[in-house]
Amino acid sequence: MPSSWESLDEHWKQRAQYEVKEDPTKIEANICALRALVQGEKGLYSRTDDTFLLTFLRARKHNVNEAFKMLENFYEMKESFPEHLEPYLPSEKSNIYDIEGMTVLEQKDDDERAVVIIRVENTDFRKVTVEECFQVITTVILFCCEDQYVQISGITVIVDLKGFGFRHAIHATPKTLSLFIKMFQGSFPLRLKSVHIVNHPKLFAPFFALAKQFMKEKLRRRIHFHGTDMSSLHTHVPYEILPQQLGGMLPNFNFTSFRNKLQQHEDKIAAWRKYGYGKKPQEDTQN
Repeated sequence: MPSSWESLDEHWKQRAQYEVKEDPTKIEANICALRALVQGEKGLYSRTDDTFLLTFLRARKHNVNEAFKMLENFYEMKESFPEHLEPYLPSEKSNIYDIEGMTVLEQKDDDERAVVIIRVENTDFRKVTVEECFQVITTVILFCCEDQYVQISGITVIVDLKGFGFRHAIHATPKTLSLFIKMFQGSFPLRLKSVHIVNHPKLFAPFFALAKQFMKEKLRRRIHFHGTDMSSLHTHVPYEILPQQLGGMLPNFNFTSFRNKLQQHEDKIAAWRKYGYGKKPQEDTQN
């Protein structure tokens, strides 16, 4: 039995069984079956540790074949968009973290889900590139994927579009929008439970209409628009855990705390880079 399962208390074990169909009598067999598929994939050098494989199994409710397909999609996307989907360390590219465009709140929502906030207000494409913005998103998502509680409960995303203007709109191309949606829709092993969009200007409407073309109906149903009505947002995400800018009780947006967490685990983030299609096998450091 994986050590991660053994470390769960009874509440989370029951929730894993309910949320992701995790049968404790089949976990080891499912991990072994997925590992065999991964090791048999020609040209792919992948992590095969229990933690990594269990992430994909949970994302696909322990359907081994679907989990393997997601894992293939994950590495194929990395191969197709190497400049976008390469995780980067805060110590290497501090500039892309200085814009404070993405963070994970300290506290979970009422459904015990991690709350991810994406902001566009400080994104200045004269200082950072679209590819670098994706690198931050990739790093944050992969970091969240390592958390077994997030694997079980999923995440809630709040997108704050305050300040969204033409300088952002010109970069919202079909290619960019499609890639962003694919990350959360069948490629990255993260259970996206709800998306809440706030402070969106009228300018955003045609871009969302374009983005919807790449979404499955399941994702469309999970997107909620609140405009500037923060009380509407609070019916989904408790205001007690939100910053003041979102009508919450906490001080201003705090990106420092989560950034420090990333810095404390830079060795793990750096290790992610060595895997993929066509990568040269080397000693595995992920345990």
